[in-house]
Amino acid sequence: MADLYKKLLDYENREVYPFHMPGHKRQFGKGSRIPYELDITEIEGFDNLNAPEPGEVLWQMGEDARKFYGTLATFPLVNGSTSGLMAAITACTDLQDDIIIGRNCHKSVYRTAELLGLNVHYLYPDYISEYGLFSNLEESHLREVLEENPDSRCVVVTSPTYEGVILDIGLIARVVHEYGKVLIVDEAHGAHLPFLSSVQNTGESSWGRERSALYQSADIVVQSIHKTLPSLTQTALLHVTVEAQNRSRLDLERIASCVHMYQSTSPSYLLMASIDECLNQCRAMAAEGIFQEYESRLREEREQYRNLKHLHLLEGQEIGAPGYDIGKLVFVTAGTSITGVQLMQQLREQFQLECEMPSGEYVIAMTSVCDSADGLSRLREAIFAIDDKISSVCKVVPRIPVHNKKEKKKLTLRLVTEEEVQQTPMEEREQAAQGIGGMGILPQIELSLREAAMRKGTWMDIKRLQFQLENDYVSSSTIPLTKVYQPFVSGGYVLCYPPGIPLLAPGERVTKEIIEEIQRALAQNLPVLGVKNGAIRILL
Repeated sequence: MADLYKKLLDYENREVYPFHMPGHKRQFGKGSRIPYELDITEIEGFDNLNAPEPGEVLWQMGEDARKFYGTLATFPLVNGSTSGLMAAITACTDLQDDIIIGRNCHKSVYRTAELLGLNVHYLYPDYISEYGLFSNLEESHLREVLEENPDSRCVVVTSPTYEGVILDIGLIARVVHEYGKVLIVDEAHGAHLPFLSSVQNTGESSWGRERSALYQSADIVVQSIHKTLPSLTQTALLHVTVEAQNRSRLDLERIASCVHMYQSTSPSYLLMASIDECLNQCRAMAAEGIFQEYESRLREEREQYRNLKHLHLLEGQEIGAPGYDIGKLVFVTAGTSITGVQLMQQLREQFQLECEMPSGEYVIAMTSVCDSADGLSRLREAIFAIDDKISSVCKVVPRIPVHNKKEKKKLTLRLVTEEEVQQTPMEEREQAAQGIGGMGILPQIELSLREAAMRKGTWMDIKRLQFQLENDYVSSSTIPLTKVYQPFVSGGYVLCYPPGIPLLAPGERVTKEIIEEIQRALAQNLPVLGVKNGAIRILL
């Protein structure tokens, strides 16, 4: 085995003075909790992550990971899953190619499409508007999008989602491969799945290890090991599965080149050692049954949460999820007297518990194999204490939607003054395009991501936009009367982070439904990026 961490410890004990980067010289800070003494650069005997030599320590680390997971190749990442997704997409496409992505993909997927000038076509997982989250991806919809976009080079989906929904990757892979495409899976939140014996599902039997995309015929799988395994922030893995051998357009050398393209040329040895040590620990914990103990605790905890009176713990069955990660504790506030933001605030201020993220309708508490029984107990006691003090406002039953692709409407808006708007009968005003609600609003693409990113834009107040969109007019004070103006088009991303799924992406038409969703997010004090002083970027 590579044992990079042990190698660094051994090197620390040698009296070698470092006339090389980094600037702390492995001395400043001794006695603190920052291990400067282990931080080195590419010196003799420590290999190079961007050009690993067979038999050397970093090459061996990748080999160990490959054999451990049973993949064709596994690449350690120090720039997070972001770099892995960008590398995977770049390796599978050429400039200005077509690509199919889930609308709930992370912003790094959008950024890559923008960078490469890719033409994006969306897949829409079922959207549960009552809870504000995505669920299953229908096979019929997947086939529909593949049929409509035969030139697309690859398909990118997210599984598990931030909320723990696990897609039927085996089915998706079978369909994607039937159409001759490459399947890339963002499994950033599922690095722990290969170590679990079961995850929750909606069928009669429990899913096992095979629920990881690694063992469900995906071609490339990217995992953030720092999210759910004991590794330092920013560490991840890109796996090229054995299945990928059947894809003629996949070239390991090309993938390796793209991985290095998006990695730092000065990778942290602390981060790399963290990856190596994490996998060593996981081997040991799996052998000792610690992951099984973790699963048993989770099942016991989830059973106790069934006694909540107002809040409730999300289950995969209620939202039609093919599989569900029991390690995600998603406390639903929909229908209660508090919001997800307020629940998270109470957990923080009253119980000193910091959760992963809130939305308007829920709070996510992420668990891992490293959670203690005491920590899980503290969370349970806090949730029940809060549950006792709140009330139910209404009954919320999630309606599992049937996917229905809505027709896009092209609108050309007349240029008038606001005074004219007031004099125009409502029935004569064109109606804005229909969406499918919340984060599931169907975007109308006017320009490609790259084309929109290259155009000049201006910041426009949301309230002003809302007024004009509600009346389907563009004010003459904004655009000269001599021009015919197409609908407002976004010049930037607007998204809540986390989870990093765009409400609005560059090149998409700004509709009143989207503005209302942005305003709801702002009103709930969610972390909205892309809004500056109450304005969003609009293309001129």
